[in-house]
Amino acid sequence: MSIYDGYKTLAVGNDQQKATHLPSLAKGQRLGAFAVIEPSGGANWPFTIQATARLDGDSYMLNGTKCFISNGGEAEIYLVMAKTAPEKGPMGISGLIVGKGTQGFSFGKREEKLGLRCDVTRELFFENCRVPRANMLAEGIVRPASGIAATVGLPDIGAAAIGTARAALEAAIRYVRERAVAFGQTLANFDGVQCMIADMSTAVEASRLLVYQAGSLPPDAPDLTPGIMAGILPCEAAIEVTSKAMQLFGTYGYTADFPLERYFRDARGLTLVAQPIEVRKLTAGRLKLGLSPLVAPGGGQR
Repeated sequence: MSIYDGYKTLAVGNDQQKATHLPSLAKGQRLGAFAVIEPSGGANWPFTIQATARLDGDSYMLNGTKCFISNGGEAEIYLVMAKTAPEKGPMGISGLIVGKGTQGFSFGKREEKLGLRCDVTRELFFENCRVPRANMLAEGIVRPASGIAATVGLPDIGAAAIGTARAALEAAIRYVRERAVAFGQTLANFDGVQCMIADMSTAVEASRLLVYQAGSLPPDAPDLTPGIMAGILPCEAAIEVTSKAMQLFGTYGYTADFPLERYFRDARGLTLVAQPIEVRKLTAGRLKLGLSPLVAPGGGQR
């Protein structure tokens, strides 16, 4: 579980849940995962979730399938989103803490992805999985006027994008300093290259500041749109920076002998995970305009 997933537990968990899970997560002693996306759809997940959790005595009976879950199979703790009150629509979705090894909880194959290959991604299967009632993290976690559900994981994605862009920038700086072209001159001595490096550096630093801002917001902040924008600007910057770095490398950058092709693939993947970047923009814009961030497929508001 990432720092931001821990932040969600801090924001909505009770004292017992915080004491049980946060120390080991913060120390890196245990991994966690956030399970939202399903084969039925991901961009509008509050409207497409099919997983259900039915109250049965002192526990919930969880059934459903999740896909493309980071840390799937590796994590010990899973925050699973499921319908506990289907009649309430998106407002009937709740978060349950499910431990690895719980009966009825199993994993699918590891996905082979174009990029982000170091991010282990698997399907999760829940078949009559009994989860203690005490593991209810947040009942009705999706709220029409709130940005909490909309910001899930996006600062994490922004931070990953900054790391990818920075790695590409540093590789490009090293390369242009060393790459001789003629008469003892290196690429670093050309005005166009210098301007390109300046643009790349500006994009990285601006993105970093936005993610820091998002990370500093308290759970009850009146405006959580920086958390969404932290998943927009850095990802677009990563695409721009990795593309320019590859251009500076020339044909070499397109080969597996240099790291640029990996950075480029990873940057593209970060515009897709959690939510497509277009959905992030739509959500941020609606919140800024005072509208509900919940938009059903086809544009209908709920």
